[in-house]
Amino acid sequence: MDANLRQLYNGYADQAGYYDLCLLIYHSAEYPHAHLIAETWHHLVEATHHEVAERRRVYQDHRAGRPVPDDVEVPAAPPPQPYEAVSVQVQTIAHRTSLDSLIFPVDTLLANLCEYAVTYQQDASIGADPSWPVLLFLQLGVSHAAVVRVLERILDAHAAPFAGRQRRLVVEWINTALDAWLREAERRGLGAGRAETSLAAWVVDLTERAEQIMEEIFAATAAPAARMEARAVLEATKQRRVAATRVVAESRQGGLRFR
Repeated sequence: MDANLRQLYNGYADQAGYYDLCLLIYHSAEYPHAHLIAETWHHLVEATHHEVAERRRVYQDHRAGRPVPDDVEVPAAPPPQPYEAVSVQVQTIAHRTSLDSLIFPVDTLLANLCEYAVTYQQDASIGADPSWPVLLFLQLGVSHAAVVRVLERILDAHAAPFAGRQRRLVVEWINTALDAWLREAERRGLGAGRAETSLAAWVVDLTERAEQIMEEIFAATAAPAARMEARAVLEATKQRRVAATRVVAESRQGGLRFR
């Protein structure tokens, strides 16, 4: 890191908690410390969430006629949901770094956002698409295969907050990513090469395991509402398995490409 970047980092960005600027400095300096980069991303997500959540609280207090401290600025319009602000931060850094794998580590960042979505209930309960972390990465141009492999590792890890019945969420995200792949496969076709066929066969194997997991979750669920949710994900997973199996069969005849 050259002297100017070091001064900007040490004297301003790091001290002030400007984590987005820190990431851009790492990018400019080609800073190779993956652990610090992952930690900075974690701090950025947390700080963005709490800042926006506080702005929403102030706005809602003001609208309800509750007292707001004189030194606190009241937003003129409703602030976004925290996950929306987090998404904008991710999109901005992705574009400014051209998805540089050093600064934009898909493996750790997608897992971080999935955990954030669950921990802070940035989900359907606030009107968010439950699969927004997956959709965000796909919209940024991250390959379906890369996204699904990260989700597969989360599914297989059995770690909090995705242990037990919470694995249903991961299966739901996998289904979302596979939906995008299947649409692309139907539109463009899948090459008949060994790599493409191998990837498609891997997807079939994953959907079979995901279906088994959902059958176990459904069997272990007693509450009617939760049981209904589990059944819906189970049926959706079965549909993806059938579709993926069809893709493998068609790939032997020269159709479909998994990117």
